[in-house]
Amino acid sequence: MSESTASSSSSAKAVIGLCFVGLAAAVGVVCVGRARIKEEAEDDDYDTESEYEEEDYEEEYAEDEKLGVIYEETGDHQQAVEYQVEQYQQQQHQQRGFNEEKKEEYLSQEQLEEAAKMQRRKQLKKQQSEKAFALNEKGLALFEQGELEASLECYQQAMPLFEKNSMELATLYNNIGSTHQEMEEYPKALEHFKMALEIQKSLAPNSLELASTLSNIGGVLEEEEETLKESLEYYQFALQIQESLAPDSLDVATTRNNVGLVFKELGVLAEALQNYNQALDIQSRHNPNSLEVATISNNIGGVYAEQGKPTEAYHCFEKALTIRQELLPNSQSVAATLVNMASILHEQGKLEEALAKFNEALEIQEQEDDVDALDVAATYNTIGSIYQEMSNLDKALELFEQALEVQEQEDADTIDIANSLMNISYILRRQASYDESLDCYNQALELRQAEEGNEGVANTLNNIGVVLFLMGNLEEALVKFHAALELCQDENIQTARLIYNIAVCIYQKEDYSDALHFFSQCRDVLAQNDNTQDTTRLENANMLGMAKTLQQLSQVPQALELYKQITPKTVECLQSLLSLVEAQQDEATAVLFMETYQDVLSADEDDQGIFSFADMDVVNLAIDKTKVLNGAKVVASVVASRMQ
Repeated sequence: MSESTASSSSSAKAVIGLCFVGLAAAVGVVCVGRARIKEEAEDDDYDTESEYEEEDYEEEYAEDEKLGVIYEETGDHQQAVEYQVEQYQQQQHQQRGFNEEKKEEYLSQEQLEEAAKMQRRKQLKKQQSEKAFALNEKGLALFEQGELEASLECYQQAMPLFEKNSMELATLYNNIGSTHQEMEEYPKALEHFKMALEIQKSLAPNSLELASTLSNIGGVLEEEEETLKESLEYYQFALQIQESLAPDSLDVATTRNNVGLVFKELGVLAEALQNYNQALDIQSRHNPNSLEVATISNNIGGVYAEQGKPTEAYHCFEKALTIRQELLPNSQSVAATLVNMASILHEQGKLEEALAKFNEALEIQEQEDDVDALDVAATYNTIGSIYQEMSNLDKALELFEQALEVQEQEDADTIDIANSLMNISYILRRQASYDESLDCYNQALELRQAEEGNEGVANTLNNIGVVLFLMGNLEEALVKFHAALELCQDENIQTARLIYNIAVCIYQKEDYSDALHFFSQCRDVLAQNDNTQDTTRLENANMLGMAKTLQQLSQVPQALELYKQITPKTVECLQSLLSLVEAQQDEATAVLFMETYQDVLSADEDDQGIFSFADMDVVNLAIDKTKVLNGAKVVASVVASRMQ
């Protein structure tokens, strides 16, 4: 959700985040610092400013100068020098009232020749400067047009024409570095920025030009996670110079925004927010309704979102959207802001509103010719995940398949393709299309094994195990679950879920003692994790599995205690309680049963399956709900008669 502000004196990047299961998209915008080289590049040892401005003389001199250049270029150096001597003599005559009789008082022939040579050097240097300037300008124009290779070629041609260790050469190095950065050739970009830095440190050690180069280096280092702290140091050094020379300038605002970006990447959200707000304060004073204000507002919204402050985040995104819709209607930046707003609504459970915003963003993306097709694919996946949550599985599958089609056409990153395959597999699994689901999961596994770490591979193996379990292949399912478990290095919820799935498989094989061992192991792992909605849900499922296993092992009192702890009660939990109450005539449990069965009766079908073998979101157990509830009424009737 973070973006860089555009400036001619710094570089940064943008990352816009989308909220959906197992996927992420990012939209990056790199603003490189480029500078135009001043046309004047004169010899420090020679006074280049003419003292005489008679127009007639200048025209005549210009013609002679052309002849001198021709002689020089054809290799007739002696003739070129003679022309320069003659020109110099005319210049003396015109400006000083030259007296032929006092010629020796002014200059000897040798001095005149030396002066002519100096004048020629000046002319050649001026020609080089003009050519270098023209090449640099052409390179800048090509850069703006996106013709990066051609731009780089112009810069390379200009390089030998500039004086060594000059500010003009430093500027050219910056332009070359910016081009390499845009081409994502970061080592080359860093090399040229540092070459510029060395020159500027010696010639202008406390200048805005030096600050600009420091910011450029910070922008390159920001691209890699391992160099984020080094990037921050360069940005802060640049900021120190800028604030000492122009404390309320837009350059300061830009660098403050970039510092905020790095702090956010480092997870230091309070510092990120502080720098964003300082940048916004400066930008708002200069240009209150500018795109820069929209960008920083968007970045602030991203921090609030990560801090768990959805209301504040949504307000910032709304502000950014208002400005962008006014200045750049139907642009990709508008679409990106709509995605951010939709993500907040999605997290708040406002699915219909989130869906409307995502569709609005998608409409803009599909109409733009220059849109990144992979951004469209990411939006397809996100909208598909919302339809999945709304149980509109057919629509979800349609969007996931559209996302996959675009990704394959655009030669997307293999991990993104694997994620889309996982999404498709999940829907097919929900639709009981197990063979198709298994095929997609296996394709995803192949991609993840080639590109991703253990966690992604373990997750895919787990899902393959679930499908095999649902197909009745318990032994094959156990092989996949154990293979996934071997890849898990931390005792987190994924590890706990795998252990739970192993326990359920073994329970189905009626090996109850071994099943109880794994259910107990799952409970111990969950105890080491923070309480979240996911851990609580798995904890309830695991307790129900343990209780059913204890019941099978005839450990009825222990089973009853676990059944009582499960909250909320499910149909399956009540079914197990009913059988125990009928067998044991336990009045206390019967009362508990009476207090909860009515709640279950009024609940939706989707709320019943807290305990489901192998995957709590997928498997719907065949439970005769009417039988359970009728049994509850019988038990309640028996208890009531005893109480009279």
